[in-house]
Parts: sequence; structure tokens; C-alpha cells
Amino acid sequence: MAAIRHDRRTPALFALVLSMALVAVDTTIVAAAVPQVVADLGGFSLIGWVFSVQMPARTVTIPVYGKLVGLYGRKPVLLFGRAACLPAPTRPRSPPG
Repeated sequence: MAAIRHDRRTPALFALVLSMALVAVDTTIVAAAVPQVVADLGGFSLIGWVFSVQMPARTVTIPVYGKLVGLYGRKPVLLFGRAACLPAPTRPRSPPG
């Protein structure tokens, strides 16, 4: 078995691989939700908007959350995020009609 190299690039490579894995998981979740989102939007012709809106929204919010964590700490920001999500429905909605 090959030995694992322990130089200063190893943590950066690990972070890069982990972030790419998280993006893959996030894309899988969005892909699973696309049929319902498209139905709510009113048609398949608007499917491009699902992914076009997701990426800029994520790109904008990551630095904002980073700044909030820098100002207030990780725990208060996490607790605020959890509290903000409490009113969200946890069960699928029943179809109209």
C-alpha cells in the first residue's frame, strides 16, 4: 500500500476534493427537486431558470455568511439559520384540487 504524503498541499487538496463532493451532492438534490419546481413555475420552458438562479444566489450568500461568522462567530450564525428555517413546511404539500 502506498504511503500518504504529508506536505503542506495535502490540506488544500483535501478541501478541494471535499468542496467538489459537496457541490455534487447539492446538484443531486436540486436535480431531484426540479420536476416540482418546474411544475410550480408553470412549464418546462423555464427549467433553465432553476439552475441560473441557484448559482448566483449561492455565490452571493457565501461571502455574506463568511462575514457574519467573522463578526458574530459560528454558533450564533448557525442558530439563527436554524431558527429562520423553523417555519418552513416539513411535509410535502397536498396537490391542489
